[in-house]
Amino acid sequence: MDRMQAVQTSATSPASSAESRSRSELLRSAQDGNRTALAELLIPYAYGLYRSGLRVTGNVHDAEDVRQESLLKALSRLTSL
Repeated sequence: MDRMQAVQTSATSPASSAESRSRSELLRSAQDGNRTALAELLIPYAYGLYRSGLRVTGNVHDAEDVRQESLLKALSRLTSL
């Protein structure tokens, strides 16, 4: 299991605190600098971004770049939400 899968599994497990907090609470917390809340918001999308990137590029490394760039763009626009 690679690092992204481990983080993704822990962020989406049944015991995850994301289940007990709404998206709006997570968003506010992430905007205030809470890295755990940020991970809980973004990690669920990481695998889908990777798969989409892989379908488009046909290359594992380029797909990883697509995922990273997409998550960085989301992060940069976090305060405007």
